Amino acid sequence: IPTPDPTARSPWNISSINRLTEVSPVAPAGAILPGNPFPTVNVPDHAHYTIGVVILAVGITGMLGNFLVIYAFSRSRSLRTPSNIFIINLAVTD
Repeated sequence: IPTPDPTARSPWNISSINRLTEVSPVAPAGAILPGNPFPTVNVPDHAHYTIGVVILAVGITGMLGNFLVIYAFSRSRSLRTPSNIFIINLAVTD
């Protein structure tokens, strides 16, 4: 069985691997603000508060809805069917 010539040029020889390590992993000067590794945007404080209030309202509404499902299904004996047990389980885990 003929063996390949180790000196023959192949697409992944040592010199091509060495060329990969020559590339600088550092961004060019001026591309990133000093002390800021990620790009940022100045957002006004009221925008953060508005988003926080919306998320809080959605969370409270969801918790209230889940509590009402658990309460209604627990109080009514006729709603305790095997398929509705999965709905109660979903409301508890949500």
